[in-house]
Amino acid sequence: MKPNELDINQWQELLTEFNSGIRKKFATPAVMRIENTQFSPARYYGGMTFNGEQYTYFEPRDPSQPANPDWTPYVAWLMVRMDFLRWVTKELKKREARDEPQA
Repeated sequence: MKPNELDINQWQELLTEFNSGIRKKFATPAVMRIENTQFSPARYYGGMTFNGEQYTYFEPRDPSQPANPDWTPYVAWLMVRMDFLRWVTKELKKREARDEPQA
């Protein structure tokens, strides 16, 4: 599984796990929802810099919300800090390797 395949609930679970093991304190959050905020335009650029930290844009599905009027799935607008994204990628690879059947 890749980070862009995660839904909003899976992002939340990974964020909780990441925050429980973090040792360094950051001045910025690891993940921000940016719907209807001053950061909304950054989604058109695929990311942004906030207080010196790089963020990448993701649109995870939100299964708790009904579909849009045009039947497309409802998505959240997330900005994910790069160190957290690297951790998520490594964690997903670890889980994938662990879950593969042994030949």
